[in-house]
Amino acid sequence: MRYRLRNTRLPESLAGQGWSEGMDMDVFGELLAYWSSAFDWHAQNAADSHPWLAGFVHLFGPGVDRVEDVPGP
Repeated sequence: MRYRLRNTRLPESLAGQGWSEGMDMDVFGELLAYWSSAFDWHAQNAADSHPWLAGFVHLFGPGVDRVEDVPGP
């Protein structure tokens, strides 16, 4: 994950664009730098700060399109 974040190529910011067309690329670059060096991914996963995300799964395929409740850990 850190390798991918460090090697992400961002498009050039357009002059004066800021947040009008999406996320400011300078801010996004700072966020990528933080995620690739200082953010503790393992601690965040262990904290499971969003238990509701583990509770549902969206199933789809030929003739299947539904959301099911899945027991958490």
